[in-house]
Amino acid sequence: MAYEPLTKEDYAIAAKNGISRATAYRRYENDFWPKEEAITKKPKGRRERSVTGLTAEHYEIAAKNGISAQSLYNRRENLKWTIEKCITWPVQEKLNWNDWKELAEEAGIGYGGFWKRIKKGMEPMEAATTPNKRKNKTLQCG
Repeated sequence: MAYEPLTKEDYAIAAKNGISRATAYRRYENDFWPKEEAITKKPKGRRERSVTGLTAEHYEIAAKNGISAQSLYNRRENLKWTIEKCITWPVQEKLNWNDWKELAEEAGIGYGGFWKRIKKGMEPMEAATTPNKRKNKTLQCG
């Protein structure tokens, strides 16, 4: 079978099928699709391409809630959150250890313990002021 370039008629068929000239050319010339398939197979829409299941509407809702597109994608793809949680869960403000260091040390909470509590969902004030449940009690000989 000899090579046949795409003709004006082929591009017209592609246009009727919602395929741009560039897409038809790329499919046929670069991706080596069969001519019929290159000009007739409809391209996938944005919703169909989404691996994460996020749609344009989800991105709009997230933006209204102050969540960036990158954060939304990361929450869905890497953290595996539900879509509902991804678009509604508020963005956590950045915490600085130095703001909480004095309070935490008064309660006997160290740097690692403070951040572990934050990661588990405690509010910063609660994480810095709640004393440890277990205290190192040394044996008293008497």
